[in-house]
Amino acid sequence: MTALLLAGLLHSVVCLILLLGYLRFFDLSDAPPIAAAEARVAPVSVAIFLGFISVVLGTAALKIGGARRWKAALALVSLLNALELWILSVDRQLYLVTRMHFDWRILSVLSQPDALEVIGLPRSSVTQAVALAVGSLSCSVGLCWLAVRLGRSSLQQRLRHLSARLGIAALALFVCDRSVYAVVAPGMMTERSDPSVVLPFADWLAVELPEDTVAAVFGLKGLFSRHEKFDHQVKLRHPSHLQYPFPKALAWRAPAHQHPNILVLALESLRADAVEPATMPNLYALEQKSWSARAHFSASNSTHLGLFSLIYGLSPTLWASITELSRPPFVYELLRRSGFELSVTSSSSPRWFGLDRQAMRRDLSLGKYDGLADPDEKATEDLVRFIRRKRNGPFFALLFFNGSHFPYYVPPGEDVFTPAASRFDFTDPKLREHRDEIINRYRNALHCEDALLGQILEAIDRQGLGEETIIAVTGDHGESFWDDGRFAHTSLLSQAQLQVPLIIRLPGKAPRRIEFVTSHMDVMPTLLDAAGIDLNPATYSDGQSLLRATAGRSVLAAQFSADDLKDFALVDWPLLVRFRNRAGRISLSGAENLLAGQEGADAFLLAQKEKWPALLGALHRTARWWPGVEQGEHALNE
Repeated sequence: MTALLLAGLLHSVVCLILLLGYLRFFDLSDAPPIAAAEARVAPVSVAIFLGFISVVLGTAALKIGGARRWKAALALVSLLNALELWILSVDRQLYLVTRMHFDWRILSVLSQPDALEVIGLPRSSVTQAVALAVGSLSCSVGLCWLAVRLGRSSLQQRLRHLSARLGIAALALFVCDRSVYAVVAPGMMTERSDPSVVLPFADWLAVELPEDTVAAVFGLKGLFSRHEKFDHQVKLRHPSHLQYPFPKALAWRAPAHQHPNILVLALESLRADAVEPATMPNLYALEQKSWSARAHFSASNSTHLGLFSLIYGLSPTLWASITELSRPPFVYELLRRSGFELSVTSSSSPRWFGLDRQAMRRDLSLGKYDGLADPDEKATEDLVRFIRRKRNGPFFALLFFNGSHFPYYVPPGEDVFTPAASRFDFTDPKLREHRDEIINRYRNALHCEDALLGQILEAIDRQGLGEETIIAVTGDHGESFWDDGRFAHTSLLSQAQLQVPLIIRLPGKAPRRIEFVTSHMDVMPTLLDAAGIDLNPATYSDGQSLLRATAGRSVLAAQFSADDLKDFALVDWPLLVRFRNRAGRISLSGAENLLAGQEGADAFLLAQKEKWPALLGALHRTARWWPGVEQGEHALNE
């Protein structure tokens, strides 16, 4: 037993050394003193917790197997400790680059088909992970060996008493720290100062008292956060209860008249500032003769949720239910009823988080591009052939380009912007020092994508379809190059990761700049309206037609999660407000002033004061697809 206690204490010390490295990621400049103090103590609590787990597991193994099985119990403890050390080692590097933790969300991504290829991680990542696992196991075994040697030494009795006292003191510190966290977290911590956000494993220990209780019992009033109760019974309903689309949409019949073609081109990780003459000359030229949205936002910072909202015109809150039901976008049905030939193609695997079961069905694809050296080029060739095909009616074609995903594919010899990173390691702790070279590689990838866009636009013109085709170009989400302290995407619902360009060429209409906020949910209603499909978007979408809109709506975006969506952002100009919805209990977690391009206490206070009605209104709008929820179909002024 002494060896187990010592092994647990030694393991806690090693974990604490690793966890102290996360202190630099806290921003406590705006935090009240008690919240700042708790954040600094939190790594100790997490380390105690990790050591405590190993002691409990070892003790349970001894109780089950008896004292004679102490070696087996110690081996089990060694394996658990090695696993924890490995997770901490991987997590530190991952968090350094992306501000994401190695959790169930990451595991769910890695479990997807062709995960390494789609994400863009090199095969060497597996080798590095194995090397870290070997090192973690060696360290764990060494600590257990040291604990056994100390437990058998002449200091056995003294160490037994010392380890017991240290264990009791550690548990007392843990309880005190967690009690303080439960009181201060609801109203005094933000995503930049909350240990459950910054530290690995800390969210397992995140128990918070209701804010009203904290105010009534302890007299502490929240400085930043505010909680509101929202009807969370929606999430308890079965997907089969979903009323999508509304009956009026199901009953719609297409009038007998001609429609223009619709072409949608979506690019992976397309930043809002990427459309400029040097990087994307073809897209820039198209923008000059098109409608373009200056404040357009994706509904997520992940591909599958962004494409879901783009194609369905729905809030990402419905993604899980729609995917479970394998229900295709109703816009496809509207297009078929109107005589359109459909083509929906992705150059990357459409099996990514169920896209092939809803928006990116295989039977609509022009081909299969898995394993090709340059899938975007082959998909472009197939789309050009599709455009040239003889047909009696209009077509709807959507092509998603994946080449601009990290690590940003650039064919050999196609570098335009130099110096550019020829290769780089996602696990490199000094990756940020190569920011300019990485951005140049990203621009080179976009430049190559733009050349493919040029081929498609040229094919449209050569077929004489320029005045008969609506063309829309956008991105699935944005991309951060440490604009928000993070690299790439999926890590934070920020302006850099959410804002994308939206360019729509409407034949016969003069160029226009849309200055108000728009979202991916508005794209399909706009395209169908422009094509003459006269059906109220509220019957099948959460968006609005930009042809008829005079003002924007607040945009609700969701952060990817492996299970239920919990983290959201509301874009309500000029603020971007991040919040968390836990079983109907809503709390602010962060805010950005989009005009100032920064976040901080002022943005938090402004969000708390002004944005709650808009936030709750956006949640109610997205919940209207469920029976019994207010703002149902009858409330939409059909």
